[in-house]
Amino acid sequence: MVRVLKKRRIVSIAEFSIHPIGTGTSVSRYVKRALQDISKIEGLEYQVTPMATILEAQDVHTILKAVEVSHSALRSMGAKRISSILRIDERLDKPRTMKDKTASVKDWYDRSRINLYSSLLNRLCMKRIGIGCPLLLVS
Repeated sequence: MVRVLKKRRIVSIAEFSIHPIGTGTSVSRYVKRALQDISKIEGLEYQVTPMATILEAQDVHTILKAVEVSHSALRSMGAKRISSILRIDERLDKPRTMKDKTASVKDWYDRSRINLYSSLLNRLCMKRIGIGCPLLLVS
């Protein structure tokens, strides 16, 4: 009997920002060029935010390749000095994507707001009529 093991999908998510130094205050053309180049990396997903780019891949090597490609892009544009910040979250127990993490926080936030409103309404009912509002209880 041959036993086939499922390959676990590991997802690495990183926050990455890159800054050419000594090129002036606007860096958008450098960021655009870096994004053009990393968009060609197979297996890499990315999301641009106002302060950084979020990278997602099945392994850290792909993320590090994106950093290398970005530095290379800025060097080819004439940057004499480049500073970058990289923060990596490599979750090994279960695959979590950018979308999963965002949805999880949004879900928690929505539940917290519902529970807060329910709690406030129950307190109001207790003050007004002496009992809680059973229809507003949220588990």
